[in-house]
Amino acid sequence: MTSASCDEVYLPPMADQANTSLPAAFAPIESHRLHVFHAVAASGSIAQAARHLCLTRSALSHALRTLEGDLGCDLFSRTDRRIALTEAGMRLLPYARSILEQMDKARLSVTEGV
Repeated sequence: MTSASCDEVYLPPMADQANTSLPAAFAPIESHRLHVFHAVAASGSIAQAARHLCLTRSALSHALRTLEGDLGCDLFSRTDRRIALTEAGMRLLPYARSILEQMDKARLSVTEGV
């Protein structure tokens, strides 16, 4: 059995590295950013989501912008006083819910016997 060379294997960037060299289709979706996206979508408010997640509004906004950059589209339309899901955001929301639910189930499955 031969191992693949580094050129043949996709390795996701480290968390502190920017995904600027990857096309949007290959940028990883980080679970933290999905949590942020889901919290904002559920509350309809950056301020409420930030309080719920114990983040500053600035940190939450940065996570959203990074996720949007990774995906190559706007997930929310923003006005002075409102934030609403775009069509792309509405398409992502059920996947985000499902992924987050599966992550919770996996965590419980692993930790139940501990």
